[in-house]
Amino acid sequence: MAASGFPVAAPIGLVRSAAEDPALSAWLGRVDQLVDAACRRWDLDKVAALPAQYSVVLEVRQPDGAPAVLKVIPPDDFAALEVPALRAYDGESSPRLLAYDETLDAALLERVGPARPLSHLPDDEATRVLATVMRRLWTVPASRLQPPNRLSDWATQRPAIMRSRAGGRPGLVPPDLLDQATEILRCWDSSVDDVILHGDLHHANVLSSDRCGWVAIDPCGRIGHREADVAAMLRNPWGAELDVERLRARNERRLDILRAMLDLDLDRCRQWAFANSLDLAIWSAVSGRPDDFDHLFAVALSLRE
Repeated sequence: MAASGFPVAAPIGLVRSAAEDPALSAWLGRVDQLVDAACRRWDLDKVAALPAQYSVVLEVRQPDGAPAVLKVIPPDDFAALEVPALRAYDGESSPRLLAYDETLDAALLERVGPARPLSHLPDDEATRVLATVMRRLWTVPASRLQPPNRLSDWATQRPAIMRSRAGGRPGLVPPDLLDQATEILRCWDSSVDDVILHGDLHHANVLSSDRCGWVAIDPCGRIGHREADVAAMLRNPWGAELDVERLRARNERRLDILRAMLDLDLDRCRQWAFANSLDLAIWSAVSGRPDDFDHLFAVALSLRE
């Protein structure tokens, strides 16, 4: 069974990032071997490639014929965040982690079905589903996330990184926007009410599931304020809208739904989403992704208070 199937095609997001990252480029050069090693490790048959942006994901068949998903994750910060989050969630509104090999950065996951993304739903309905999934994920005790990575620790590192990146591209973002975003991140704190945050909860990362209705995939688990988990959904679906006023109107409607369902502090939601979107916009610009920069910068402007 082991390595039967087909060669692996790297997702476009990985290929773009590898152009600026020699370590990632080297990893891509051996990803076929990593996939084959994982298939041998768990006696899997490759079935089909699955859509992905920043990892290699395949549908596979286990020795008993049951379907599963093999995910091989590049060696970066997010590899250290996803598996602990999946372990903590333990199938609560997320795919079950069936096995993990740290030497290969390969995870064997439950195959979610029918796996329709939220993007096919009307916007208000999709927002209500996202709120429901958030509420379920937030019930998982924060003590189950090990190691207990804290969003506040990560946030305090971002201002220096943002300023360094923006400094190499004069005129990329207005100085007052950069000052406002970095101050929000510098002062972002933690509290006893913090929860395990998914970290990338948006329309393409929530899939329909026969087991529990909807599940959230690709978590980047950190412990922090609930309001920070809203940012990803406010900047998605990706590239669908670039007009700042229309983005603002859409996101205010979404925030009203979230406040009614989840009792969130909307000012904190906007602050984190603004700062996080500007951080990602700057990263996109220096990584050679001008379309992503345009989208993220428009989102940041729409959220600025």
